[in-house]
Amino acid sequence: MSITATQTASSDARETYYARVDASRGRSAEPAWLTSRRAAAARQLLAEGFPTTRDEEFRFTNVGPVTAKAYPAADVPPARASVDALLAEATVPGLDAHEIVFVNGRFAPELSSIAGIPAGVRLTSLASSIGADPALVESLWDLTIKFPMKGFTALNTALAGDGAILVVDPEIVVDRPIHLVTGVGAMHEGQLRGLRAGDVMVAISYAPYAEETLAAARHANERGARLIALTDSRMSPLAADAAVSLLVSESSTFGFRSLTNTMALVQSLFIALAYRLELDMPGSAPPPAS
Repeated sequence: MSITATQTASSDARETYYARVDASRGRSAEPAWLTSRRAAAARQLLAEGFPTTRDEEFRFTNVGPVTAKAYPAADVPPARASVDALLAEATVPGLDAHEIVFVNGRFAPELSSIAGIPAGVRLTSLASSIGADPALVESLWDLTIKFPMKGFTALNTALAGDGAILVVDPEIVVDRPIHLVTGVGAMHEGQLRGLRAGDVMVAISYAPYAEETLAAARHANERGARLIALTDSRMSPLAADAAVSLLVSESSTFGFRSLTNTMALVQSLFIALAYRLELDMPGSAPPPAS
């Protein structure tokens, strides 16, 4: 039996994803409740579509180039060299931890080290738990969606195939950290690799100055990009590498810093950039005479 829904013409790939969910019905051993949830999510995706610049949250973010194409599932394992490079980049030197590794969104047991997990702790994959402990998966399924996003949440619900499940029983102490390696976290590292000479990075950091931000600033300089720093002092380590430093004074209470002034400054910079870009467009009106 196929999913029934009223399909509307669109310029995105939602019909392809919808058909993929419909075609998979009855081909897996997943429980009926999960098949039903996937079908409902597919109908939701088909009805609401993906966000556009008409949606307030995406006014300045055009996801059209991403949603216009239906991407196939990455079922083919990547070359071992690529996996080794991922592990080298994601592994924290000197960290003694349990590691659960996912490659292309799939649990990779041969790369994981979860032996020795203490009693009362369950660290496993979604794919294996769907068959082995469907009641656990059902109890956790809807709890994972805290911030629904138009289109994308429904797509993820409809096609989710694997993921990490960590359950710690009350009063259980885990002595060693549990490290999740997916290649999805630390996304700024992938973005930094795209920096080129002539690009501009805006970095924001206040005392005690996050090491991740300082490292990103150093990386931008190494790649020839210019750095605009929003910070609290000319003695700030962030200001040392900046082409332009904008000093912001923010009040704080018990370590919680107000970011009102910072947000106002960032918004002013954005508006000024948008105004300049508009003036640079062919046919744009010249600026008013002062």
